[in-house]
Order: sequence, then C-alpha cells, then structure tokens
Amino acid sequence: MPEGKLINKKILPILILMIIIAITWIGWDIYKALNKGIEPTVLEEQARPLNPLIDQGVFDRLAKRLTLEDEDFVKIPPIRKIKFEVQSSSTASAEKSLR
Repeated sequence: MPEGKLINKKILPILILMIIIAITWIGWDIYKALNKGIEPTVLEEQARPLNPLIDQGVFDRLAKRLTLEDEDFVKIPPIRKIKFEVQSSSTASAEKSLR
C-alpha cells in the first residue's frame, strides 16, 4: 500500500471526530440562543433609588443598647469545674531512646 493512503486512513477518524464535535458545538450554541430564559421582572421596590442620607436615630439606638464589660463576665458562675491531672505514661525504655 502506498504511504499516502495509509496516512489518510490514520487521519480519517480524527477528521470525523472533529466534524462531529464542530456540529455538536454549533447545534448547542443555536439551542442556547433560541432557548434563552425569561428575564426576571424587577419589582418596583427593588428598582427605587436608595436614600443617601444616614438616619442618625439608628446610631443613637445602637449606643443605648446594653453592653457587657469584662467585670460582668467574672460575676457569671462557672457551670462545672474540670480538673486535669498530668500522668507520666512513658516507660523507661522510651525515655532512654529519646536521650
């Protein structure tokens, strides 16, 4: 068999695959273009302009709120006390190998 025909037989599956991919890609783009979703409606409340002035009353109410200081946390009794004991669990051979 001549060399030219052998190369064509090797390239043919790649060309077919590329054509299938290109057709699928174009078909997908056409499908997406024709089936655009419905654009969401914007409520009038969402579209109204915002007031750029800051309500100072909000800041006054925040300042009047109860705040806790560090001393207040000391007055709270603990729920329970946990006692931790350190125990030596190493053996003589382990201590010897660490030295």
